Parts: sequence; C-alpha cells; structure tokens
Amino acid sequence: MVSEVGFAVIVVLAVMIYLVVRWFRQGVPPPDPWEQAGETSPLNDDTPMACHRCSTPQAPGANFCPQCGAAVGPYNNWMPFEQIFSEGEVLRNGTTQRMPPTPLIIIGYVLLSLSGFLFFAPLYWIMLAKNLQRWRRHAAEVD
Repeated sequence: MVSEVGFAVIVVLAVMIYLVVRWFRQGVPPPDPWEQAGETSPLNDDTPMACHRCSTPQAPGANFCPQCGAAVGPYNNWMPFEQIFSEGEVLRNGTTQRMPPTPLIIIGYVLLSLSGFLFFAPLYWIMLAKNLQRWRRHAAEVD
C-alpha cells in the first residue's frame, strides 16, 4: 500500500512538472527592447572609451586619463606597476570627499588598508576619520 501511494505521488509530481515545463515553453517571449539599439551599442569597436571620473574620451591603450589622471584601461588593474596607481586612487578617494560614507565602504577601506600596508594603516585610518568628520559637518550644514 505504501509503495503504491509513493508511486502515485511520483507519477503526479512528474505530470505536474511536465505540465509546468510545457506551459513555460508555450509562453510568448516578451519583445526585446534593445533590438533596435543593438546596432548602436556602446560596446562597438569604434566607440571610444571614456574616463569613469571625468567622461573624457580616451585613446586606445591609454592607462591614465590625460584630463584628471584617473587610472583607466581594460587591463589597468592586472599590470603590476599600474595596479599600484589604481590602489592609490582608491585609497585617495577614501581620504578625500569622493566617496559616500556607507558602513560597507568604510569597512572595505579599513580592510584594504590592513591588507596593503599594516605599518601605515593607523595613519590612513586617521585620514579616513577626518574625511568622515568632514562628511558629517557637510551633511549638518546642508540640513
């Protein structure tokens, strides 16, 4: 009796799964909203790259923006020499007013400073704390 009930349950589940799969396959796919824009995609080879900070168009193969000096380029963070500048830019953004002071970002900056340079991490934390105080003063002035 138990095996017959178990077999019946398996058959019912198999039929239900088959019906659900068939129902999904028969559904009409929604129209592609990007079909017309596919020809003018920003990922075309002839589209110039732009700096993520100042939106200045970049020459092919450029590693740094000539306008603002930000680290740009597709392989920038993989090349050892340029990686130092990329990390420096990230850490500089933490000590200036270029980042939103969310708890996750603050924890990330603390962990990055610990992993990168243990000896100078307390100095970096002081600079980060000063920046957070500037953010709080600025938010208080705006309110």
